[in-house]
Amino acid sequence: MLIEREDIKMANTQNTGFDTIQAIVVQHYANGDHLVALPSDVPHCGDGLLKYLLVELSQSEDCGDIQAAVQRLDKSIEQLAALKIEFEKAELAQIAGQ
Repeated sequence: MLIEREDIKMANTQNTGFDTIQAIVVQHYANGDHLVALPSDVPHCGDGLLKYLLVELSQSEDCGDIQAAVQRLDKSIEQLAALKIEFEKAELAQIAGQ
């Protein structure tokens, strides 16, 4: 899914203290149904994935544009998929051992 220019414009105009990429995350993660409205909310966020995304996709972590964000998301998805496969293998081994 491509981010529309209007989404970027809305994220830029929110003036929440988040950078542009973070503002897109805040706006669209779980359809905005979370308790993070300001950067000061992030450390107290109970959602580890949201917290990870807001840190990993920040300018302070050298994520300065949409392309960099997409590359980081792709890498994270790849790593999670590999981990999922390992859990599935472990589950199958456990079932086979019963």
